Formats: sequence, structure tokens, C-alpha cells
Amino acid sequence: MRVFFSAICLSAAMLVAGGCSTEQDEQPLQPDQAQSDPIQTPGLASGSPAISQPVPLEKRPKEAFEPIEWIEMIPEMDLEALRNPPQSLIDIEDGSEEDQLDQRLGNANVAPAESAFQQALVSTNTVDTLQGKAIKIPGFIVPLEFSDDQTITEFFLVPYFGACIHLPPPPPNQIIYISHPEGIQVEALYDPFWVYGVLDAGITENSTATSAYRISMHHFEAYYESDEEYYD
Repeated sequence: MRVFFSAICLSAAMLVAGGCSTEQDEQPLQPDQAQSDPIQTPGLASGSPAISQPVPLEKRPKEAFEPIEWIEMIPEMDLEALRNPPQSLIDIEDGSEEDQLDQRLGNANVAPAESAFQQALVSTNTVDTLQGKAIKIPGFIVPLEFSDDQTITEFFLVPYFGACIHLPPPPPNQIIYISHPEGIQVEALYDPFWVYGVLDAGITENSTATSAYRISMHHFEAYYESDEEYYD
């Protein structure tokens, strides 16, 4: 699979955050909770409470969704900061006292370039032109809610395998939250998938990570390396 730029930025982030292993050969991919308005059930007696039910999603054909790359979801200001990691951060020794992202973010003495880079690593800034856009994007699944039969109903979509589980999470604007009550099933979390849906901005925070985007999902299917022709 083609390695895209934000993975390079995230590799630099691992130098800062500490505690991450570089033994795995993680290869990133190139390129919401869907809130439905409640409807009132007909036939209720006057004064009876309304019964809220999810409105079925009217699925668009797959051809209606435009493929995008993860890097397109990073605003230009954050992208510029990630493209220029300060040498002082790269030189920090793994496991040292300095190798703590939260401490360095709170250090008022850091250089402006260093501060801009660190802020980009935790940025919730989004790209306005992507709001409400019908997109398709490949990624890996990080389950958040699932049933006894392993049907996943809520998950994060991330650009590389191991994010939020074996490795530090990507910046929030490189994580997409998806709620799909119908559920999906995957055989292995190291398999990548295409997600088709309408992208929106919206912060979702939990103990796993924070996401700055969400998708109302229309389609879900396996991703293959041959699919990279979409980005040639």
C-alpha cells in the first residue's frame, strides 16, 4: 500500500509521545454517530408521549461518493506545522523525561515552531470544504461498541493499523467516528475497509481517542491494494 504523508508526521509524533514500538511495519492507507431526527409513530392517542424511532438512511449509490485521501482532512495550517517538525523534538531520547507529549505541551518555554507542531498533533481543526461531502475513504477499524456476536455498532476509522490500540492515536482530524446501528462484522482488525458516507465535523471523545470528524455511513466493503488506482 502506498504510504501517505500524514503517516510520516505521525512517526514524528511517536518520537514525542514515547512508549510506542517501531518494531511493527505499519503501512497506512492512501487516498457519527448518525443522528436521525425522531419521528412520531402514527396512531398515538392524544396526549400520549411520542415514540422516537430512527429514520432509515436513504442510501446513495456508490458512484455518488468521491474518494479522498486522509491528508486532505488536515487544515493547511496544521499540515504546514506537521511538515516541519522541530529538530529539538526529533533529538529527544526515547523514554527520557522530555519524551512526554503532555509535559511539553504545557511547557511555556518551547519554541514557537515546536509548539505549533505539538498543537497540530492534537488538533481538532477540520476542513470546511469537506463538510457535508459524500466521500469514500479507506481505513482500519477500532471497535468502540459491539454485541455478543461481535457485531460492531460504533467504531473509529483510522489511517493505519494499530492506531489507538498498539500505537498512540493520530491527531483528532485523522480519526473518523462512525455509529452504525445495523452493525458490521469484520474477520480481522488488520484488514482495511472502504467506508462510503457523508462527512461532517463533530468531536467525539472517549477513553480510546478523540475524533474531529464523523461519517453517516452508506456502504462498507473490503479494501484491496489494487484499489490504489483511485489515487493515481
